[in-house]
Amino acid sequence: MVDPTKSIIDVYDTITDSYVKQYSEDSSDKPHVDMFASKLHSGGEVLDIGCGAGQNACHLAKKGFRVTGVDLSKNMLAIAKKTYPDSSFIEMDMRNIKFPTGRFDGILSSYSLIHVMDADVTDVLKSCFQILKANGWIAIFAQQGEIDHYVDEPFAPGKKTFFNFFTPKRITRYLKEAGFSSISIQSEHCDDPYNMSDTNLYIFARK
Repeated sequence: MVDPTKSIIDVYDTITDSYVKQYSEDSSDKPHVDMFASKLHSGGEVLDIGCGAGQNACHLAKKGFRVTGVDLSKNMLAIAKKTYPDSSFIEMDMRNIKFPTGRFDGILSSYSLIHVMDADVTDVLKSCFQILKANGWIAIFAQQGEIDHYVDEPFAPGKKTFFNFFTPKRITRYLKEAGFSSISIQSEHCDDPYNMSDTNLYIFARK
């Protein structure tokens, strides 16, 4: 399969305004973000990979964490920087994370790892493991379903978006291969009409 990254960025740059309008006030995942935050040291440093327009980064910053968000969509990052100027947002590919070893207390991947080809997922998780502090946590919000595939983009008729959905068994295997432990997974039914799966996965793992 051809690397889908360029097409993914193109889609998100195209749908930025519609996407942000739909989800800027969405609080459905906040309990899971709060659960992630509860596992971290107060005032710790958090990396939000695939941060989009920065809503989760802002939520964590309001809780006292020092947050850095990375994404490849210039339009999403522009909104994040404008809306949440007190946090740091950087254009960076999660497949090539460039931060010092052991820098972060926690890493959040909210519906971003699902845009990484399955063959690259373990390497991304290994990089996350490396830049986490000892006993640091990663939280992955994902969707359950089919491996590497394209679907029609609901916010941009005529365009398709690449997704790599997971099963609990498969993401658990990848996390273990990357070195993580204390893995827990919660599945929840999702009735969001824009969701590409009817089941969300909330995954937590410790270094």
